[in-house]
Amino acid sequence: MAVLKMCKINICAMKKDRKKILELLQLKGCLEVHEEVKEDKVFEKVNTATQISLYERQAALTDNALEILEAYIPEEKSMLSSLEGKKVISSDDYYEIVNKRNEINGLVNDIIEQKKSIDEKESGKQKCLDEIQALQPWLELDVPMNFQGTKNTGFMVGVISGSYTEQDLIRKIESLKEFPKSQAGVRTVIVPEDYIWVVQKLKRCNPTQEYVFVNEKGKRMTTNVIRRRMERTCKQIHIKPKSPHKARRTFASILLDNNVDERMVIDLMGHTDIKCTEGYYHKNRRSIDRKKEILSNIPDFKIISV
Repeated sequence: MAVLKMCKINICAMKKDRKKILELLQLKGCLEVHEEVKEDKVFEKVNTATQISLYERQAALTDNALEILEAYIPEEKSMLSSLEGKKVISSDDYYEIVNKRNEINGLVNDIIEQKKSIDEKESGKQKCLDEIQALQPWLELDVPMNFQGTKNTGFMVGVISGSYTEQDLIRKIESLKEFPKSQAGVRTVIVPEDYIWVVQKLKRCNPTQEYVFVNEKGKRMTTNVIRRRMERTCKQIHIKPKSPHKARRTFASILLDNNVDERMVIDLMGHTDIKCTEGYYHKNRRSIDRKKEILSNIPDFKIISV
Protein backbone atom coordinates (compact mmCIF):
# COMPACT_ATOMS: atom_id res chain seq x y z
CA MET A 1 0.00 0.00 0.00
CA ALA A 2 1.41 3.36 -0.97
CA VAL A 3 1.85 6.10 1.61
CA LEU A 4 0.61 9.42 0.27
CA LYS A 5 1.46 12.80 1.67
CA MET A 6 -1.68 14.58 2.77
CA CYS A 7 -1.60 18.31 2.43
CA LYS A 8 -4.35 19.30 4.83
CA ILE A 9 -7.35 17.92 6.72
CA ASN A 10 -10.05 19.93 8.50
CA ILE A 11 -11.83 18.40 11.52
CA CYS A 12 -14.86 20.09 13.02
CA ALA A 13 -15.47 19.03 16.63
CA MET A 14 -15.93 20.31 20.15
CA LYS A 15 -12.88 21.96 21.66
CA LYS A 16 -13.12 19.75 24.73
CA ASP A 17 -12.69 16.66 22.50
CA ARG A 18 -9.56 17.97 20.77
CA LYS A 19 -7.07 15.93 22.78
CA LYS A 20 -9.05 12.69 22.43
CA ILE A 21 -9.38 13.12 18.64
CA LEU A 22 -5.65 13.74 18.15
CA GLU A 23 -4.72 10.76 20.33
CA LEU A 24 -7.14 8.52 18.38
CA LEU A 25 -5.74 9.59 14.98
CA GLN A 26 -2.18 9.00 16.13
CA LEU A 27 -3.11 5.63 17.64
CA LYS A 28 -4.70 4.43 14.38
CA GLY A 29 -1.60 5.50 12.46
CA CYS A 30 -3.68 6.81 9.60
CA LEU A 31 -1.97 10.18 9.54
CA GLU A 32 0.88 12.09 11.11
CA VAL A 33 -0.04 15.14 13.14
CA HIS A 34 2.00 18.33 12.93
CA GLU A 35 0.66 21.19 14.99
CA GLU A 36 1.51 24.58 13.55
CA VAL A 37 1.05 27.66 15.68
CA LYS A 38 1.11 30.80 13.60
CA GLU A 39 1.92 34.10 15.23
CA ASP A 40 -0.80 36.65 15.00
CA LYS A 41 0.09 40.30 15.50
CA VAL A 42 -3.54 41.31 15.84
CA PHE A 43 -5.02 38.55 17.99
CA GLU A 44 -3.08 37.06 20.86
CA LYS A 45 -4.05 34.86 23.77
CA VAL A 46 -4.20 36.71 27.08
CA ASN A 47 -3.93 34.86 30.38
CA THR A 48 -6.98 35.97 32.35
CA ALA A 49 -6.87 33.25 35.02
CA THR A 50 -5.71 35.67 37.74
CA GLN A 51 -8.37 38.25 36.90
CA ILE A 52 -11.07 35.58 36.82
CA SER A 53 -9.94 34.25 40.21
CA LEU A 54 -10.02 37.75 41.74
CA TYR A 55 -13.44 38.42 40.24
CA GLU A 56 -14.90 35.13 41.53
CA ARG A 57 -13.46 35.78 44.99
CA GLN A 58 -14.94 39.28 45.12
CA ALA A 59 -18.27 37.96 43.81
CA ALA A 60 -18.34 35.36 46.60
CA LEU A 61 -17.57 38.07 49.19
CA THR A 62 -20.37 40.23 47.78
CA ASP A 63 -22.85 37.33 48.01
CA ASN A 64 -21.74 36.80 51.61
CA ALA A 65 -22.26 40.49 52.42
CA LEU A 66 -25.76 40.38 50.86
CA GLU A 67 -26.64 37.34 52.99
CA ILE A 68 -25.47 39.22 56.11
CA LEU A 69 -27.61 42.24 55.22
CA GLU A 70 -30.58 39.98 54.49
CA ALA A 71 -30.20 38.39 57.93
CA TYR A 72 -30.19 41.74 59.77
CA ILE A 73 -32.34 43.86 57.43
CA PRO A 74 -34.61 41.56 55.39
CA GLU A 75 -35.70 43.03 52.09
CA GLU A 76 -39.44 43.37 51.67
CA LYS A 77 -40.53 41.10 48.81
CA SER A 78 -43.82 39.94 47.42
CA MET A 79 -44.90 36.32 47.55
CA LEU A 80 -44.20 35.90 43.83
CA SER A 81 -40.81 37.66 43.87
CA SER A 82 -38.97 34.37 43.41
CA LEU A 83 -40.65 34.00 39.99
CA GLU A 84 -39.64 37.42 38.73
CA GLY A 85 -36.10 36.49 37.82
CA LYS A 86 -33.16 38.86 37.74
CA LYS A 87 -33.75 42.57 37.31
CA VAL A 88 -32.76 43.96 33.91
CA ILE A 89 -30.65 47.12 34.14
CA SER A 90 -29.75 49.63 31.49
CA SER A 91 -26.25 50.09 30.12
CA ASP A 92 -26.01 53.44 31.94
CA ASP A 93 -26.78 51.77 35.26
CA TYR A 94 -24.26 49.03 34.49
CA TYR A 95 -21.39 51.44 33.79
CA GLU A 96 -22.30 53.51 36.84
CA ILE A 97 -21.89 50.37 38.99
CA VAL A 98 -18.60 49.56 37.23
CA ASN A 99 -17.25 53.03 38.01
CA LYS A 100 -18.23 52.63 41.66
CA ARG A 101 -16.86 49.09 42.01
CA ASN A 102 -14.02 50.11 44.35
CA GLU A 103 -16.47 51.88 46.65
CA ILE A 104 -18.83 48.89 46.57
CA ASN A 105 -16.01 46.43 47.27
CA GLY A 106 -14.97 48.58 50.22
CA LEU A 107 -18.51 48.42 51.63
CA VAL A 108 -18.55 44.65 51.16
CA ASN A 109 -15.32 44.27 53.14
CA ASP A 110 -16.65 46.57 55.88
CA ILE A 111 -19.85 44.50 56.22
CA ILE A 112 -17.88 41.24 56.51
CA GLU A 113 -15.48 42.74 59.08
CA GLN A 114 -18.40 44.04 61.13
CA LYS A 115 -19.98 40.58 61.04
CA LYS A 116 -16.75 39.04 62.33
CA SER A 117 -16.67 41.62 65.12
CA ILE A 118 -20.29 40.84 66.04
CA ASP A 119 -19.56 37.08 66.12
CA GLU A 120 -16.54 37.62 68.39
CA LYS A 121 -18.58 39.75 70.77
CA GLU A 122 -21.41 37.20 70.78
CA SER A 123 -18.90 34.49 71.64
CA GLY A 124 -17.48 36.63 74.46
CA LYS A 125 -21.00 37.39 75.68
CA GLN A 126 -21.87 33.69 75.86
CA LYS A 127 -18.64 32.99 77.70
CA CYS A 128 -19.48 35.65 80.27
CA LEU A 129 -23.00 34.25 80.67
CA ASP A 130 -21.56 30.78 81.29
CA GLU A 131 -19.18 32.17 83.91
CA ILE A 132 -22.04 34.03 85.61
CA GLN A 133 -24.10 30.85 85.66
CA ALA A 134 -21.22 28.91 87.20
CA LEU A 135 -20.79 31.54 89.94
CA GLN A 136 -24.48 31.79 90.85
CA PRO A 137 -24.23 29.29 93.78
CA TRP A 138 -21.40 31.36 95.32
CA LEU A 139 -23.04 34.82 95.24
CA GLU A 140 -24.12 34.68 98.90
CA LEU A 141 -20.58 34.23 100.22
CA ASP A 142 -19.41 36.65 102.93
CA VAL A 143 -16.44 37.76 100.83
CA PRO A 144 -16.36 39.57 97.45
CA MET A 145 -16.30 37.35 94.36
CA ASN A 146 -13.08 38.98 93.14
CA PHE A 147 -11.23 38.32 96.42
CA GLN A 148 -7.87 36.70 95.58
CA GLY A 149 -6.64 36.02 99.09
CA THR A 150 -4.18 37.58 101.51
CA LYS A 151 -0.39 37.82 101.46
CA ASN A 152 0.02 34.28 102.79
CA THR A 153 -3.23 32.65 101.67
CA GLY A 154 -5.08 32.01 98.41
CA PHE A 155 -8.81 32.11 97.76
CA MET A 156 -10.29 30.06 94.89
CA VAL A 157 -14.06 30.10 94.45
CA GLY A 158 -15.71 26.83 93.46
CA VAL A 159 -12.64 24.58 93.69
CA ILE A 160 -14.09 22.42 96.45
CA SER A 161 -17.72 21.36 96.02
CA GLY A 162 -19.96 19.11 98.07
CA SER A 163 -20.17 18.37 101.81
CA TYR A 164 -17.12 17.34 103.90
CA THR A 165 -16.29 16.49 107.46
CA GLU A 166 -13.49 18.51 109.06
CA GLN A 167 -10.88 15.78 108.45
CA ASP A 168 -12.00 15.20 104.87
CA LEU A 169 -11.89 18.94 104.23
CA ILE A 170 -8.33 19.17 105.59
CA ARG A 171 -7.21 16.30 103.34
CA LYS A 172 -8.93 17.94 100.35
CA ILE A 173 -7.21 21.27 101.03
CA GLU A 174 -3.83 19.57 101.33
CA SER A 175 -4.35 17.93 97.95
CA LEU A 176 -4.90 21.40 96.42
CA LYS A 177 -1.56 22.86 97.54
CA GLU A 178 0.00 22.30 94.13
CA PHE A 179 -3.19 22.53 92.13
CA PRO A 180 -3.17 24.99 89.17
CA LYS A 181 -5.03 28.29 89.44
CA SER A 182 -7.60 27.11 86.87
CA GLN A 183 -8.68 23.91 85.14
CA ALA A 184 -6.75 25.08 82.06
CA GLY A 185 -3.55 24.44 84.03
CA VAL A 186 -4.25 20.71 83.90
CA ARG A 187 -2.89 19.91 80.44
CA THR A 188 -0.85 17.55 78.29
CA VAL A 189 2.62 18.84 77.47
CA ILE A 190 3.73 18.12 73.89
CA VAL A 191 7.49 17.69 73.45
CA PRO A 192 9.08 18.30 69.99
CA GLU A 193 10.74 15.21 68.51
CA ASP A 194 14.25 16.69 68.74
CA TYR A 195 13.90 16.78 72.53
CA ILE A 196 12.35 13.36 73.16
CA TRP A 197 15.77 12.12 74.29
CA VAL A 198 15.57 14.48 77.29
CA VAL A 199 12.28 12.94 78.43
CA GLN A 200 13.61 9.43 77.90
CA LYS A 201 16.70 10.21 79.98
CA LEU A 202 14.55 11.63 82.80
CA LYS A 203 12.46 8.46 82.77
CA ARG A 204 15.59 6.30 83.01
CA CYS A 205 16.82 8.33 85.95
CA ASN A 206 13.45 8.09 87.74
CA PRO A 207 11.68 4.97 86.43
CA THR A 208 9.35 4.57 89.41
CA GLN A 209 8.77 8.19 90.42
CA GLU A 210 5.42 9.97 90.20
CA TYR A 211 7.02 13.32 89.31
CA VAL A 212 9.31 14.14 86.40
CA PHE A 213 11.76 16.28 88.38
CA VAL A 214 12.87 14.77 91.69
CA ASN A 215 15.93 15.24 93.89
CA GLU A 216 18.43 12.67 95.12
CA LYS A 217 16.01 11.57 97.86
CA GLY A 218 13.17 10.95 95.40
CA LYS A 219 11.24 14.02 96.54
CA ARG A 220 9.65 16.39 94.05
CA MET A 221 11.76 19.41 93.18
CA THR A 222 10.26 22.77 94.06
CA THR A 223 10.24 25.68 91.61
CA ASN A 224 12.90 27.43 93.71
CA VAL A 225 15.28 24.48 93.32
CA ILE A 226 14.73 24.41 89.54
CA ARG A 227 15.24 28.19 89.37
CA ARG A 228 18.56 28.02 91.25
CA ARG A 229 19.79 25.18 89.04
CA MET A 230 18.86 27.10 85.90
CA GLU A 231 20.73 30.19 87.14
CA ARG A 232 23.77 28.07 88.00
CA THR A 233 23.73 26.46 84.55
CA CYS A 234 23.43 29.86 82.83
CA LYS A 235 26.40 31.11 84.82
CA GLN A 236 28.49 28.08 83.81
CA ILE A 237 27.88 28.69 80.09
CA HIS A 238 28.33 32.49 80.48
CA ILE A 239 24.87 33.71 79.49
CA LYS A 240 22.38 36.00 81.21
CA PRO A 241 20.53 34.12 84.01
CA LYS A 242 17.15 32.72 82.98
CA SER A 243 14.26 31.79 85.24
CA PRO A 244 11.61 29.12 84.51
CA HIS A 245 9.13 31.93 83.90
CA LYS A 246 11.40 33.56 81.29
CA ALA A 247 11.82 30.19 79.57
CA ARG A 248 8.01 29.89 79.54
CA ARG A 249 7.70 33.35 77.96
CA THR A 250 10.27 32.42 75.31
CA PHE A 251 8.28 29.25 74.53
CA ALA A 252 5.09 31.29 74.08
CA SER A 253 6.87 33.84 71.87
CA ILE A 254 8.24 31.09 69.62
CA LEU A 255 4.74 29.62 69.18
CA LEU A 256 3.15 32.98 68.32
CA ASP A 257 6.00 34.10 66.04
CA ASN A 258 5.59 30.89 64.04
CA ASN A 259 1.82 31.37 63.63
CA VAL A 260 0.83 28.29 65.65
CA ASP A 261 -2.97 27.91 65.92
CA GLU A 262 -4.35 30.01 68.81
CA ARG A 263 -6.28 27.09 70.30
CA MET A 264 -3.10 25.01 70.43
CA VAL A 265 -1.14 27.91 71.99
CA ILE A 266 -3.54 28.42 74.90
CA ASP A 267 -3.74 24.64 75.45
CA LEU A 268 0.05 24.34 75.65
CA MET A 269 0.38 27.42 77.87
CA GLY A 270 -2.48 26.42 80.17
CA HIS A 271 -4.37 29.67 79.54
CA THR A 272 -8.06 30.23 78.92
CA ASP A 273 -7.67 33.20 76.56
CA ILE A 274 -5.12 34.00 73.83
CA LYS A 275 -5.11 37.64 75.03
CA CYS A 276 -3.36 36.52 78.22
CA THR A 277 -0.61 34.84 76.19
CA GLU A 278 -0.20 37.78 73.80
CA GLY A 279 -0.33 40.43 76.52
CA TYR A 280 1.94 38.95 79.21
CA TYR A 281 4.01 36.25 77.55
CA HIS A 282 4.67 37.36 73.96
CA LYS A 283 7.86 39.21 73.13
CA ASN A 284 8.46 40.09 69.48
CA ARG A 285 11.78 38.34 68.77
CA ARG A 286 12.11 39.39 65.12
CA SER A 287 15.03 41.62 64.16
CA ILE A 288 14.64 44.93 62.30
CA ASP A 289 15.80 43.27 59.06
CA ARG A 290 13.24 40.49 59.47
CA LYS A 291 10.46 42.99 60.14
CA LYS A 292 11.50 44.96 57.04
CA GLU A 293 11.42 41.74 54.99
CA ILE A 294 7.90 40.92 56.20
CA LEU A 295 6.59 44.40 55.33
CA SER A 296 8.33 44.37 51.94
CA ASN A 297 6.58 41.11 50.98
CA ILE A 298 3.06 42.46 51.63
CA PRO A 299 1.39 42.89 48.19
CA ASP A 300 -0.37 46.13 49.21
CA PHE A 301 3.03 47.76 49.84
CA LYS A 302 4.36 46.92 46.37
CA ILE A 303 4.95 49.79 43.92
CA ILE A 304 3.24 49.18 40.60
CA SER A 305 5.27 50.50 37.69
CA VAL A 306 3.16 52.32 35.09
